[in-house]
Amino acid sequence: MFSNKLDARLGPRARNSISVCVALLVATLVTVVNLSAVLTTPMPDIAASLFFANTPARAQFALERIVRNPDTRTARLTIALARTTVERDATAPFALSAAALAFELVGEPARTRPLMALAEQLSRRNLPLHLWMIQDAVERQDVAGALGHFDAALRTSRKAAPILMPVLLSALDDRRLVVPIAKTLARNPSWRPDFTLESVSKGSVGSASALAIALAQLESKLPDAYVSILMLRLSRSGDYSRASELFHTYFPTDGAAGIPLRDEGFMRPGARLPFGWQFADGSDLGVAVTGHGHPGAQLYAKAGASGEAARHLVMLSPGSYRVQADFADAHVVGGGEPRWQIVCGQVPPLELAAVRLAAGQGPQRAAASFMVPPHGCPAQWIFLTIPPSSGDDNVSVDLARLSIRRFHQ
Repeated sequence: MFSNKLDARLGPRARNSISVCVALLVATLVTVVNLSAVLTTPMPDIAASLFFANTPARAQFALERIVRNPDTRTARLTIALARTTVERDATAPFALSAAALAFELVGEPARTRPLMALAEQLSRRNLPLHLWMIQDAVERQDVAGALGHFDAALRTSRKAAPILMPVLLSALDDRRLVVPIAKTLARNPSWRPDFTLESVSKGSVGSASALAIALAQLESKLPDAYVSILMLRLSRSGDYSRASELFHTYFPTDGAAGIPLRDEGFMRPGARLPFGWQFADGSDLGVAVTGHGHPGAQLYAKAGASGEAARHLVMLSPGSYRVQADFADAHVVGGGEPRWQIVCGQVPPLELAAVRLAAGQGPQRAAASFMVPPHGCPAQWIFLTIPPSSGDDNVSVDLARLSIRRFHQ
């Protein structure tokens, strides 16, 4: 009745203006609510100020505030904000974990653990919660619990990796933790590839090797390429025995580590490094494989180029040996004859044998005898090198085979 009288007094133009204003007001409110929802995660403080009823934003803002400013004043403000947030939504996990952290700061730690446990039940996508749980588990010496929260944090938060990966890498230095960490990785969490690559390429080489062996024993081996990275790092540091242990663990059907040579015909370069052929492949100097399943390779070098063209690590036991090189069509000028060298992997290095590839057409063979000393030479490097030359022509040699045989004098 009243509205009818009001409509009659206002007239159609006024009624249209009111309708437009109401529509604009509703549209503005919807826009504010939607914008608040969009900003909840990246900017919870702004989201909460835009729309007071945005409980998730208020909860996340409370958590971020206590994490950024962990002091008693901020803690009391956070408790108040968390309390009003929980009153509106009793299942707000971020508000519960914010209150838990705040109570710990104001000297009421007994209230922290129950709130954290409740927050975890409501949502595991809460990085500060997992960080607190990890610290709590470490203090209680609960290794399994700590690793469980490491796993949950790394699976649910993109911000977790820069924080937790270095901590987990450092934990590998404690040998008591290697097997528990390996068991966690053996379940193939989504973060395993990143962590294992970081471990083998940048972590402590000894710790990474222990992890690789533990994973193999759990039948959850690393990729061959990762193992090669580790064996190369071990060989460069002179830890040949650990490199050999890795080789036997991951490639048990390949025989002994480079004894005497796994690939005499140069058919599988790049495999099982350093216990395999590693060829240079530059534009000035290198070794090109024949390919198509046939043995053989070609050494090449531009005029004036010199240096190392190939290398291979072997572990020969003390005794007498003979190295034999088969090659063909050696185009060498200016005295820069390529040569095979066998060098003790010690400091300083000790050359045991050298075989020169002399110029000549057609098939050729060169050989030399040498002895591995009983001490100080646990591993040996085989190098193919080209010395500096005074010639103005390119160097090329067809490499057919390189073999090492033990013999008794």
